[in-house]
Amino acid sequence: TFLATGDGSFDGPIWAQATSEPRDLGNGRNTFTMVHEFMSRDGSRISTTDVAVAIPVPGIDEVSLTVQHTVVDATGKFAGLRGTFPSYGLHNFQTGAGVQRFSGILK
Repeated sequence: TFLATGDGSFDGPIWAQATSEPRDLGNGRNTFTMVHEFMSRDGSRISTTDVAVAIPVPGIDEVSLTVQHTVVDATGKFAGLRGTFPSYGLHNFQTGAGVQRFSGILK
């Protein structure tokens, strides 16, 4: 389970949890499923189910993490939004430190 602080449209906490064990894709790459809750200070939120791919970065204890998010629920100012959006980042799963960038447009 991870908890982070967002900015931009998601100006509140972002909660994430893996929902499956990693599955080996070869060459050190793994895939797993996740869920996210993106929250805004006004109480609005977006819930997603996700597919992640983690690739080790040679020479450091971090992984490159690419995630495809699918919106399954949205409330408040996000009500009615649906779609998918990608994110990518760099994480150390031992320490919990990392950064993730989100992109895309939901309609």
